[in-house]
Amino acid sequence: MANLIEIPIAFLGDTGLRKRLVVIGGAFFALAVLGMAVAPSFWILLGAFVMFSPASGAFVSLAQASLVDVDPARGEQNMARWTFAGSAGILAGTVAIGLAASVGMSWRAGFLLASVVAVLGVVGAARAPIHAPQSTEARSGMVSTLVEGVVWAIRSVRRGDVLRWLILLEVSDLVGDILLGYLALYLVDVGGASSAEAAFGVVV
Repeated sequence: MANLIEIPIAFLGDTGLRKRLVVIGGAFFALAVLGMAVAPSFWILLGAFVMFSPASGAFVSLAQASLVDVDPARGEQNMARWTFAGSAGILAGTVAIGLAASVGMSWRAGFLLASVVAVLGVVGAARAPIHAPQSTEARSGMVSTLVEGVVWAIRSVRRGDVLRWLILLEVSDLVGDILLGYLALYLVDVGGASSAEAAFGVVV
């Protein structure tokens, strides 16, 4: 479902609405993480997770695109910086959860801290000069821009090199995010590790 919602968000991100989408997505992102931290029931927790994915698409993905667009000549370097920052964030978050578990604190404390960091990110995004590569004012209107984006996307997925990179992207997600997501469960359920040990195992 999140993938379907993120498609129109991605197309709208190439219009003059990009900054608004980043800020609104960031606000929902922070709200979703806060919901995970304080959810008193399964259904509220489920709602927070459902909100998290499309909010992440608007907040994180469009911010990532803006980092490349702000200096196309250094797009690869900026992507490398983004990847490093993401890896450092995963490492820091896992360490924080491990430390919280080792002193008897709930995992919710880590999510509460993450929601505060997300709010700071939203404030930073609101102040940053975020723009699409070409604003709608410079073109023939938002509807025309969206149509051009859809046509361009359809033409692109017919190219062999684009399909190859899309497949490799999905494979990398499988061995990266998906494997990482189940690793801690494996260490606890199969390996018999404690929650703190599993968290540090993910760090390693």
